[in-house]
Amino acid sequence: MKTIIITGNGQDTKILVRKITNYDVFVFTKQKAELKFKRKNIHYVSIDLLDYAKVKKKISEINPVTIIHLASKNETGFNKKLKYQIHYHDNYLMLKNILKSVSSFNPKIKILFAGSSQMFKKKTGIITEKSKFKAKCYYSRYKIDSHNLLNVYKNNFLIESTTMLLFNHDSIFRNKKFLLPRLKNYFQKKNFKKIREIYTLNLKGDFSHAEDICDAIIKLLDLKKLPRRIILSSNKITKINDLIDYGLKKINHQNLIINLSVKREKDNYLIGNNNKAIKLLNWKIKKNSLLAFKQMIKKI
Repeated sequence: MKTIIITGNGQDTKILVRKITNYDVFVFTKQKAELKFKRKNIHYVSIDLLDYAKVKKKISEINPVTIIHLASKNETGFNKKLKYQIHYHDNYLMLKNILKSVSSFNPKIKILFAGSSQMFKKKTGIITEKSKFKAKCYYSRYKIDSHNLLNVYKNNFLIESTTMLLFNHDSIFRNKKFLLPRLKNYFQKKNFKKIREIYTLNLKGDFSHAEDICDAIIKLLDLKKLPRRIILSSNKITKINDLIDYGLKKINHQNLIINLSVKREKDNYLIGNNNKAIKLLNWKIKKNSLLAFKQMIKKI
């Protein structure tokens, strides 16, 4: 059986290890104990991706056909004073160690790198793979610089790689600091003050169910030639207030937000055009963010 490596222990890794059955999967993580899912083809490896010698040794031992690089040190939430500057060097070095290892051992190993919608210059409107990048913070700078590093290795060592431009996607495995899990927490605690606060913001954006995004990632494993960039998104607008309306109906508090004013400022969100992914991967979107939220609050 062919092998792949997935780095990180976040939401997407938790979904991918449950979906991938036709590969031996080695998960590189420093928090091995947090990944409880077990199956014969799933193997957990405790490793520090900042240690080049260990990374090179382990990659050469496993000799994967593909590495899905999802791991990064991040700050979550909406705090504008994020400490990404602290993490920038480590995040960049982790990818560099992987690329150096692959180029010195087996440049035929494919690399799937998790990019972000925050890499784009535009602040609102439709985004395609041809849209320009511009760093707005250390997080987006790390993602853009990593994408450029991938292209250097792609040009110099002919490594097949792609930057997956990931838009918002949620599931029951989503980190609790993100928007939908925080909403779930507010509903569980009946914290109507916080629910009202979010409702008045009138938030909108490109949100997907994480299982759909992971299905696309799995399809990328079978591509012989990878595009330099590929957008994985819903290609539609999700209104967070629609999710709140569903939650309030579920707990019989439909009247909570009647006559509550909401912000009517100019829309400020990006929509990812996913046509390339749908055509190239024969990818079908089967779920949505409302379903993800329903699954989160199912037992409330």
